[in-house]
Amino acid sequence: MLVEIRHDGQTEILSCGHPGPLLADATRVTELHCPAALPLGLGSVPEPLTITLHPMERLLLYTDGLIEARDDHGQFAELMKIVDPVRTSDLDTVL
Repeated sequence: MLVEIRHDGQTEILSCGHPGPLLADATRVTELHCPAALPLGLGSVPEPLTITLHPMERLLLYTDGLIEARDDHGQFAELMKIVDPVRTSDLDTVL
């Protein structure tokens, strides 16, 4: 995953097989869907996903370990429930 965020909020995201980043604001967390691409080293030529980040929005990049996490009962944990605090909590605490 490669992300470039410019001073004006214009953001380009390149993904070579990683889960899509999550865009959080005060009301919700949304999964962004990057164009599919092969992993690096296998001839990948990824297409960028272009978005504009606005003040108070947060972009969460993560690995597949987060989506493979399990709860106390051995069930896959709910991704959106896990990341919901990213919307408004202090980042040093929530991360």
